[in-house]
Amino acid sequence: MSDGAIERPVPLIVDVDGSLLRTDLLYESFWAALGRAPLAAMRALPLGLTNKAALKGRLAELAGLDVDLLPVNEDVRALCQRAKVEGREVVLASGSDRSLVAALARRLDIDEALASDGSENLTGARKAAALTQRYGQGGFDYVGDSLVDVPVWQAARQSYAVAIAPSTRIALGQAGITATAIGRRWRSRDLLKGLRGHPGGKNVLLLKICQYTGGWEVYVAPEVSPHLPKDVAKRIEKDFPIAAPVKTVGSYWPYATTLFDYVHRAMPFNESKSLTPDETYAVSAYILHLNNIVGADDVLDAQS
Repeated sequence: MSDGAIERPVPLIVDVDGSLLRTDLLYESFWAALGRAPLAAMRALPLGLTNKAALKGRLAELAGLDVDLLPVNEDVRALCQRAKVEGREVVLASGSDRSLVAALARRLDIDEALASDGSENLTGARKAAALTQRYGQGGFDYVGDSLVDVPVWQAARQSYAVAIAPSTRIALGQAGITATAIGRRWRSRDLLKGLRGHPGGKNVLLLKICQYTGGWEVYVAPEVSPHLPKDVAKRIEKDFPIAAPVKTVGSYWPYATTLFDYVHRAMPFNESKSLTPDETYAVSAYILHLNNIVGADDVLDAQS
């Protein structure tokens, strides 16, 4: 560094879903959109097969989310506030849609928002490349929470890991990354604290469940969620026993053919039998993926 040059403070880059927020904006957008415009929300899902950024943008447009109501991780917020006091730039970098991330940045007085723009999905290696191009290798600190953040942590000077899953912790070790831990994993007693009203529909509650694969939230009717993976369903039954098993995809009946038939005949509730075959396959695959029954890249069609 030349004489008289002023060293620029290292910026703090913060992931949103599961890191700054104790929720996922894609799930929030989908369920809010489903409450406001069910048919349009269902018709948007096939976009996820070819362009996830476009899906996020469309759902954000339909959802009308109020970011002031979203649950913030106070430990991460405090880290952002300390960085601001130190004179560091604080930037949100998220795979969620830019409109929502920018609104969140304004709410929390964060300097800037980088996010998916309807064409590019800013996650994983793409996020790492964008940040490296902007700040240089090792030119920023990064706060993340999941496996997809590993390439970004590898490019960062200092890494912060928010309530990470065992699989993410293993991946960090294999990559030789030492991360400062923030927060802890989900415990069953957190279920009651995680219940809150949701403005997207009548009598719908939000049940916060931080899964072993990363933080996310499941929306439920008051009695039980239709979207719970089997291991979570068993843990909830232990803490909140019910008289008889609830026949849902995640806890009782994980069969694609029956699910397809139900979606085809009964959804959306206000305009049943209106979905095309491709839309029905897309909705069925999405529900099965939420239940950890099929992978994000698996194909669901007449042959599979």
